[in-house]
Amino acid sequence: MSTAQQASEHIIRLSARHGVEPLGVVGLLAIFALVEVDFPKLRFWKDVAGMMAAA
Repeated sequence: MSTAQQASEHIIRLSARHGVEPLGVVGLLAIFALVEVDFPKLRFWKDVAGMMAAA
């Protein structure tokens, strides 16, 4: 299982527990990566969002 897939499952599980939209959480994490000008981290969150959207 890839790290992005593990992160996706973890975010989905925690989002359900707290009643928030999982893609919104990933979107916020991607914004923080963009603000930090951390493009590898931004690419990671893009991959996580892609996995969530495909599911």
